[in-house]
Amino acid sequence: MKEFKIREVRPSDTEDMEETTRKSWIQGQKAFLTDEELGLASGSEEFRKTEQDIQSRLEKDDTFVLVAEVDGKVVGRIRMAWAGEADSFVNPGEAQLRSMYVHPDHWRKGIGTALVEKAFERVPSRFHAFVVEVFEDNESAFGFYRDLGYYFVEESTLGPEDISILTEDRKTLIMRKYR
Repeated sequence: MKEFKIREVRPSDTEDMEETTRKSWIQGQKAFLTDEELGLASGSEEFRKTEQDIQSRLEKDDTFVLVAEVDGKVVGRIRMAWAGEADSFVNPGEAQLRSMYVHPDHWRKGIGTALVEKAFERVPSRFHAFVVEVFEDNESAFGFYRDLGYYFVEESTLGPEDISILTEDRKTLIMRKYR
């Protein structure tokens, strides 16, 4: 297995990040998305970030992005957020794991776990818990977070107004882990 390193995102990572995010999202959700949604995901702007987008995120105090790199190429990323950057179900004193993607060619190689562990180390100590939202039908993601110590808290819903790729509402599961 090739070695990887975890580091802060750079504006120059945009192209690799888009490929990793798009391929990971499609592969991870393809078992339950409609053909129309998979088609939308293939061409969607949802995954595209500019260097300016990344630079502006680097300047914020309530979010950060780390990436996993193999041979100079970004193959994974994680975004943590709190305060104004977090969703409404995140309580005071909690940080949200907003998104994490690992390129499917690098699944089950420890990159996702390493990204989560590094991100948790980096979240300010004033946060006592971490929250993540996964699609109910994404058994792999649910199992991954459960194995990392997260537990189910409540159900929610994401729809087309939240993620432009979706054509219908989808049940999600909110999971929490304490430090």
